[in-house]
Amino acid sequence: MIIQNFILLAAGRGSRIAKLTANIPKSLLPIAGIPVLKHIIDNLMKIKNKEIVVVTGYRHLDVNSYLVNKYGNKIKIVFNEAYEKDTNILSVDLGVDALLNPESGYIIIETDIILEPKGW
Repeated sequence: MIIQNFILLAAGRGSRIAKLTANIPKSLLPIAGIPVLKHIIDNLMKIKNKEIVVVTGYRHLDVNSYLVNKYGNKIKIVFNEAYEKDTNILSVDLGVDALLNPESGYIIIETDIILEPKGW
């Protein structure tokens, strides 16, 4: 069985849109009333044999609470405590380390993008 691995990078502050992210993490900003992270994860949940790791940082308690409330234990959450200094390299490394089978490959997804469902 092939497992498809996904690492979602949700650690950044969104400093270029700081007015919007002062009180909410960038990955939880709403698009059509739904957090961008939910758009992404809901599409990935449709894929069989997958493992999803979300790497958090800025306002990690907000993101963790949201993810646990919405998805329970269906995804792994990893905290990048050095997110303020990181340029995503450490977040990817932490995400890979959290995968059960990283040798089968993985897709890295920035959590400030939206794709049409067929794009997934």
